[in-house]
Amino acid sequence: MWNEVIEALARFQVNILLLASVFLGSYLGYLLYYGFFVCPTRHIPGPFLTRFSYAPYYFLLFRGRGCMDTMALHAKYGTLL
Repeated sequence: MWNEVIEALARFQVNILLLASVFLGSYLGYLLYYGFFVCPTRHIPGPFLTRFSYAPYYFLLFRGRGCMDTMALHAKYGTLL
């Protein structure tokens, strides 16, 4: 009886890992597709990774240099105004 329970739990764990990996892969594929083909701001120049995520911007903020680095990006790529 316990062997059956352990086997069922092992199958359940494998199914959860498979489901999580499929979900993560699908989400990454969606981000890439959206960033390259659908995003309305894809024609605006700027750092490559910011096309897909806000993570680079948050990294600048957490480093404590958000304002200075944002000003440098505006100097490099210009503004939209």
